Amino acid sequence: MKRITWGIFILAFFLIRPYFMQANGMWYAGDDQDYFSHAFSLISGSFPSYANEFDYGSRNPLGSIGPGLMAAPFVFVFSFIDRIEGSDIFKHRNSENVQRSWSQFGFVFAASFYFWVACLLLYKGLRNYFSSKDASLSIILMVLIQGIPLFVYRRSIFTHAFEFFLQSLFVYLLLINHKKNQFSIEGAWKQIGIGLALGFLFLVRYNDFAAVLIWPFALYCRDRRNLRDPQFWGKIFIMYSTAILLILFFKTWPDILTNHKGYVGVWDQMTTAQPIKFYLKRFIHIFLGPDWGLIYSAPFILIALLSIFFLNFPIKRRLLLCLAPMLFNFYGVLMWRTQGCWYGYRYLIAAITPVLVFPLAHFLYLSQEKFGKKIFVFFVVAAVFPLFSMLCFEGNNTNLTMQVILQYFGREGWGNNTYQLEIWKTLFFQPCGFLMAIFKGGFLYFIYLISILFGLSARLPSMVIKAYPYFDISVLIKVSLLYAAPFIFYGVSKKLRLLSEDS
Repeated sequence: MKRITWGIFILAFFLIRPYFMQANGMWYAGDDQDYFSHAFSLISGSFPSYANEFDYGSRNPLGSIGPGLMAAPFVFVFSFIDRIEGSDIFKHRNSENVQRSWSQFGFVFAASFYFWVACLLLYKGLRNYFSSKDASLSIILMVLIQGIPLFVYRRSIFTHAFEFFLQSLFVYLLLINHKKNQFSIEGAWKQIGIGLALGFLFLVRYNDFAAVLIWPFALYCRDRRNLRDPQFWGKIFIMYSTAILLILFFKTWPDILTNHKGYVGVWDQMTTAQPIKFYLKRFIHIFLGPDWGLIYSAPFILIALLSIFFLNFPIKRRLLLCLAPMLFNFYGVLMWRTQGCWYGYRYLIAAITPVLVFPLAHFLYLSQEKFGKKIFVFFVVAAVFPLFSMLCFEGNNTNLTMQVILQYFGREGWGNNTYQLEIWKTLFFQPCGFLMAIFKGGFLYFIYLISILFGLSARLPSMVIKAYPYFDISVLIKVSLLYAAPFIFYGVSKKLRLLSEDS
């Protein structure tokens, strides 16, 4: 896990933009307001009312409550600093007092926490089958370089870091169950715990409802005989009942109180039949499109998919069962006609990645057995494409960012129709611009801090002075906490493991 922790730190150093935190606390207009409002309504005790949250009045935020629910403990802890500073955020939330607040940072920190724990769970699950090296490499290639860290360190107040954690939790339980051959769960509290996780998964992302239905059977159905066992169905009933009660309380009840309409037009978008030619073109585009084609932005997902279908391993049937709900997510990407107004095919990537970590690890193991160390040349070359894609994202205000444009298949929205091509054009024809796009995060901030320390800030380029018009100690503390977080989590987990071994 040490290799993965260092990998997370390095990516955090490159991906976090301290000037973005100084300007608005890493706040994106739109969805962030919904998710943060959920969290603060919970910690302030006003839920299910959102009267004090921005301009919602008597209506509910459109975004799902799950991320806010999971981030609420962290928002609560960091909100004490806002209270000490005398912020008026506790009276009414608005763009001015939320952006750059410590409460908002609590949400950012929560994403970092859940991400590291998710990687730990996947690592622990894989270590039951593979060496530490293969387990670490599988997570690095599948998770760390294929876009998910962007949703942790750039778009923290969102859904996907939390979705990734929950899916990783279920994959961990699956791997542990299979290794110990314990496809049964005893004790009502354990069944309630699984039910809570299922409810959270739905509340985080509604499009994961198919996964919610499948996971109990993937985890605890040993064979067909279970389906004829009343006791088995009793345990399944407890899980689903717990999930339903959670959903009724945090989703259905508030919606009834406000006559919430939900995502208008989504059902029509998903169910409107299209010509066969459309499905074929869209399918090919998702894999090969010059904007967010999976072959460039997430090639190890494709390698893992080929592995799960064409290689044999003991847990294959259960992973195929877990993979089945991802067809619904893929269908959503297919019909939505865009990548979802931010990086990559986000409706699919965070949910499917944990399920495919094991097949990729198995592929890595077999490849090394057959080809030796020279196979790593292939892995490195394949890794360059998604790594550059992730590091360059939002690297400038022109060709490496998104604009509201007419995208492929007639949809207008935030996108970049030639993003993958723009990366390589920038690298070969504007190498300085390429380096700036990659190093404008922690590296640029480090230079800025050194210049402040030695009184050389007046000699900094104008673009740096514009990004950091003044020194903000709170930004330094927040950024330092995010950089240190992976090592803090690693140290705490190691200490807990030693304590458990001693006991």
